[in-house]
Amino acid sequence: MGPFLLSTITMSITTKTGDTGTTALLHNRRVPKTDARIKANGLIDELNARLGQARALLQSLDPAFASWLEHLQQGLFLFMGEIAVTPEDYDVHETSKIPKLESAFLDAIETRRKTREPLLPSPSDWSVPGNNPVSACLDLSRTAARQAELALWDLDAQKLLNPARRELLLVSLNRLSDLLWIEARLHEQHLSK
Repeated sequence: MGPFLLSTITMSITTKTGDTGTTALLHNRRVPKTDARIKANGLIDELNARLGQARALLQSLDPAFASWLEHLQQGLFLFMGEIAVTPEDYDVHETSKIPKLESAFLDAIETRRKTREPLLPSPSDWSVPGNNPVSACLDLSRTAARQAELALWDLDAQKLLNPARRELLLVSLNRLSDLLWIEARLHEQHLSK
């Protein structure tokens, strides 16, 4: 029997356009796969996958938070779009019909952080990740957010962040990693009872 094929697929995920070591940004720009924007988006993609792992574990334990995480994950796709714009295309991007990351993304993170942080007990010692699968996944997501934030600061140093979205991008990942630390601690506490 030959390889498994789906006859309903009309377009392949394999475009072969990246076989020479380049990949596409928005607005038909191609860059090397080693471009700092591609590396940053790879880290955002990893963050999104780690959040998905946490969400999968939370489906039955905390469905409301799982749903919140899914909305956050959807926002990360817009986040990646903001990174995938060259300085030559900032003006074109702002007026294009491509969906943009808006301040509501950061507002949702800040609102949840402000409501969840007061629920934390006073720390008595360092928190060691891994007390349960959910908190471990949230800590992995937190560290992925920090790595992605560092990549954004590198982009910022290279003047590769759109000034119209720069602060929103940088602050969002910083606040998200704070929130994920809080959520990991709360889920340690909740699931250990």
